[in-house]
Amino acid sequence: MSDKPVMKLLLPLLLLMALPLFAAPPADRVYKADLHQSTWEASGNGVLQCRLTHEIPLFGKAVFYRDSGRPLRLRIDAWQNYPKGMDVVFRSVSAEWKDRATEAELARLKTLGGGQPMLRVDAEAARRAWYELQQGFQPTFSFIDEADGGNSVAIVLSTVRFRDGEQAFNTCVGKLYPYNFEDVKRALVFFGFDEEFPPEGEEERALKKLLDYIKVDPSVKVIRVIGHADEKGSSCYNDNLSKRRAQYIYDWLVLSGMDPGMLRLDYRGEREPRVRGRGEKARAANRRVEVLLER
Repeated sequence: MSDKPVMKLLLPLLLLMALPLFAAPPADRVYKADLHQSTWEASGNGVLQCRLTHEIPLFGKAVFYRDSGRPLRLRIDAWQNYPKGMDVVFRSVSAEWKDRATEAELARLKTLGGGQPMLRVDAEAARRAWYELQQGFQPTFSFIDEADGGNSVAIVLSTVRFRDGEQAFNTCVGKLYPYNFEDVKRALVFFGFDEEFPPEGEEERALKKLLDYIKVDPSVKVIRVIGHADEKGSSCYNDNLSKRRAQYIYDWLVLSGMDPGMLRLDYRGEREPRVRGRGEKARAANRRVEVLLER
């Protein structure tokens, strides 16, 4: 067989294989910072959250962020309100100066409704987008805006000056507290049967992370101390027992340096079991004081 028939058969296949290497057709509306506008600004207190913000002219902003004890995330804030549930494709597209036009899909998303935020990107896709920016690619959000006559829209994250912001952001991340509010906002101190004092060292073990966290998060305004008991004995006796347990933890927190003005004391007796049942394992789980943080 001559070379010409072979090439005639292979050419459509080669073209098909090459298609994913080229960027998607230009959108009707493209929002992107140009060379002179592009900035990546790091901010945050370096204890509870770090942010890296990229302004997108005429549209809004992209924000990479990390909360204490949590992985990298990404959100898109828009100046205008978009309806909830719009389909969005998140791709990484090669910059114009790249020799070869390529793209890779990072995620399929749905708009949240409203503008703040319009989109949230999960940790895995955010991590990949961060890597793509490091390599000089442009993470791009594409969708069809039915309210604008079905025009296609592209929101492009520019790579220009990303490295400058990245360094400051990483410095901030290195100072983040290891735990998140959601990890420590609730602690349980357990008690023995018919005991109003916990086993030696139990309160220190149960409350250490919570107390350490309060020192770095000024948004914590209230500390609730709620006593509980198992169902053995009369309900009146159990009310009093749970009250004494709560009072002990309240006093211990004050002695540990907590502001009494933040503390709220309560007791529930046997009315709110943590575990249903009459076996010893269930009863042991219900003999407790809950300490809850509120912002």
